Amino acid sequence: MPIKKNYPTFAFETDARLTLGDLTVFAIFHLERHAADFTAEDVVAACFAMFPRRFALRGYPHWPDSAVVGRRWAELRAKGWLARSLKLTARGTRHAAQVEKRLGRPIRQRLRVSERPPTRDSRYVKAVESSEAYRHFKRQKSRARINEFDFRSMLLCTMESSPAALARNLETFKDQVRAEGRKDLAAFLDFCEARFSHLLAEAPPRILKR
Repeated sequence: MPIKKNYPTFAFETDARLTLGDLTVFAIFHLERHAADFTAEDVVAACFAMFPRRFALRGYPHWPDSAVVGRRWAELRAKGWLARSLKLTARGTRHAAQVEKRLGRPIRQRLRVSERPPTRDSRYVKAVESSEAYRHFKRQKSRARINEFDFRSMLLCTMESSPAALARNLETFKDQVRAEGRKDLAAFLDFCEARFSHLLAEAPPRILKR
């Protein structure tokens, strides 16, 4: 879903005073202003686009860490700021407005992440190699017990990401590591595809009995 507005960015010295939960609430607040509907992946993109130093993958500053955002859902819901639909509650909206005041004026407008042209480079390779999922596989090969969280995190997805989003990201990663000539990583991704095939398929529509 394309967002029609560029993301603002703020001085790191300012947003560093706020928690990751505060910044995630503000990112959702921004999306609600400029989009009729959005996904968990859009929230990850918004967090990284506006606050790249706080939401970057460790060791890879040009790559978002979806796991950091994914860990915020339960926290925000427990505080009564976020509904199950990924929409802010009235309480969450009031808090987001307070966060906006603390952030102050944006220092510049930044192109949304989804508008960046796709590139063939080593970032995909680095993301796979640095993932917990690949580390387990490297040690135990076909006996590796990779959990769902690590699989989703490797693909820059959250626990709320849809099967379609997972499948799309997996195909992108497979295409890129093969383009880099990394047969070892391609084999690992094929292993993950078989291991988590149940997560990649959309549930069939329910047929109501008359």
